[in-house]
Amino acid sequence: MMCGGTIIGKRTILTAAHCLDGSYGDFERIKIYVGAVDKSKSTETGQQIVIVEAGSYVIHEDWDLSKMSNDIALIKLPTDLEFNEYIQPAKLPEPNNLYADKTTIVSGWGIPEEQQQQQHQQHQHQPTNGNSYKRQ
Repeated sequence: MMCGGTIIGKRTILTAAHCLDGSYGDFERIKIYVGAVDKSKSTETGQQIVIVEAGSYVIHEDWDLSKMSNDIALIKLPTDLEFNEYIQPAKLPEPNNLYADKTTIVSGWGIPEEQQQQQHQQHQHQPTNGNSYKRQ
């Protein structure tokens, strides 16, 4: 199982609850790639791997798989990340700006329709609708 996440602090990764709730089996450790664009190249400049023990995360208390609501979780890292040109926290939007009708870039290692899991980070442009995005 492979999921994306967003660095929101030196020790905190924001991810999806469905990645950690056991739906895809139990695990003892989570391997987190930071600064990576191509996970198949272990010598990629900037790439680091952080190992996190299972249980070092919090799933939203109202997560509901059947409704796919509150699909959010936080992973607590064992040590601080060192920010550099490859590893940075997400820049959060201004709270009073709805960013309606703007173009954003979404990225991750998701599975494109009828294809296999990706080793190279994918990205695409998405128009926004208020504080959410429209799936194309």
